[in-house]
Amino acid sequence: MPTDQVNELLTEKSKIGDVFQLWYNMKKNNIMFQEFYKHKAREFRERVTSAQQLFSKHKVSIGLIGEAILRDFLNEILPLKVRATQGFIYLPGCFYNNYTPRLSSQCDIIIYNAKDYAPLYSYSGVDVIQAEAVFAVVEVKTSIS
Repeated sequence: MPTDQVNELLTEKSKIGDVFQLWYNMKKNNIMFQEFYKHKAREFRERVTSAQQLFSKHKVSIGLIGEAILRDFLNEILPLKVRATQGFIYLPGCFYNNYTPRLSSQCDIIIYNAKDYAPLYSYSGVDVIQAEAVFAVVEVKTSIS
């Protein structure tokens, strides 16, 4: 077999090996991510269960802590350019009778574009976010009836 053909075959086998290696690494990473998120889910459930046991007589506290646990959990797993906060959404062009800018009602969790938009106002963990920055709003319920 001429040298050129041997080199060509070796190159093809190398490409197949590279593809296999890439597939193997992706599968391995997928399993690692699955295990990571299973661990995060267990951690989340344990935090909620602990809070429910500790504050069983204080329903309002369970609700507030449940919201905080979920916000923290989301901020751990979301990319840094997306954040979860609590507060209000600024509604541009909407005003109350006295020309005060209008805000939404209080939102348990606001998921927003933190890369391109900073909160308009922020104090002690309560933020006012521009409407165009908001991806989603989540209302947290500790029980379903």
